[in-house]
Amino acid sequence: YRQKLVELKALYSSLVNHMPAGVFRKTKDGRYEYVNQLFCELKGLTADEILGKNPEELAEYEAFKEQSGGYEKPPVQRTLVKQGSDHHEWIMRHGMPIVVEEAYPHRDGHVNYFQVVKTPILDPAGKVIGSQGMQFDITQHKRTEEALLAEQYLLNAFMINTPDVIYFKDIESRIIRFNKAYARLHGVTDDHDILGKTDFDFFTNEHAKKAFDDEQTIMRTGHSLINIEEKETWNDGHITWSLTSKFPLRNKDGVIAGTFGVSRDITAQ
Repeated sequence: YRQKLVELKALYSSLVNHMPAGVFRKTKDGRYEYVNQLFCELKGLTADEILGKNPEELAEYEAFKEQSGGYEKPPVQRTLVKQGSDHHEWIMRHGMPIVVEEAYPHRDGHVNYFQVVKTPILDPAGKVIGSQGMQFDITQHKRTEEALLAEQYLLNAFMINTPDVIYFKDIESRIIRFNKAYARLHGVTDDHDILGKTDFDFFTNEHAKKAFDDEQTIMRTGHSLINIEEKETWNDGHITWSLTSKFPLRNKDGVIAGTFGVSRDITAQ
């Protein structure tokens, strides 16, 4: 039996130490009783420096080690220490798991982000006797997310403020996105009055058919049309002119999935 227990512990340690996550386990009173290798690496400490301490004591120990460098733990990190203690107490009281995202600032200014899954530890009778957690590094995901948000902000700022008309169409030349200037041109305030429609809904065949044929050619050849003069004959009878450039719209795989265009009103000219 003892040999079997030793084998199970060795198997558990081998499994946990090779997981792509920091793993920790706490006793009933909130002290670390087990940490895996990655958790130690994330903390920059050895297991011996961590085990037996609660989060507050561990934070004090880390601060003591870094005093020589004049580094003081930022407020957000002190907040995480209290949050960790609160989570442990909540799990002990309710026996329910918690999933959170946590940001860990470092001395050199960079930040690591983790998704942390915290769960109760139960004895054979089902009583909560501690808590455990796994930290999954999602830093690269967060960086990508932040970069995407920055790109969206720049695109939206351009789409909102440019006086030029901008529109995106699917493979059947139906409108899938447009900017404020496009909405003003059509005199609408509700996006649903435009989305899914084509030029045939706003213009006579004289203009709509020519625009449709141009877009089909772009999608077939992959070639853009630059600075073409378009005579726009509206359904209500009035006529405008625009200087238009149209381009193939490609999806993430590089396949043409529609067109997009930029038009400037040159009726006065």
